[in-house]
Amino acid sequence: MEPFAYRVTAGRDVDVGFLKIYLSTKAFDLSGIAQGTAFTQDRAPVAWRNRTIETWDTILIPVIQHRKPTSGQSGWPRPQQ
Repeated sequence: MEPFAYRVTAGRDVDVGFLKIYLSTKAFDLSGIAQGTAFTQDRAPVAWRNRTIETWDTILIPVIQHRKPTSGQSGWPRPQQ
């Protein structure tokens, strides 16, 4: 499998995306999971209980890309107002 490559969208200096990682105590088929929006949060903390059941979880990692300054520019691009 080849690695994925991402670019900053044309006309922008900053682009934001998300990487969602699934973790599980047992292998399972993810092909039925639909990709929805990353901007809703419907989880709540749950008290820990020592369990020996199969379980899974996810982690959502924000990926923020900045366009590389061209020659003659210095520092990071400033956000548009």
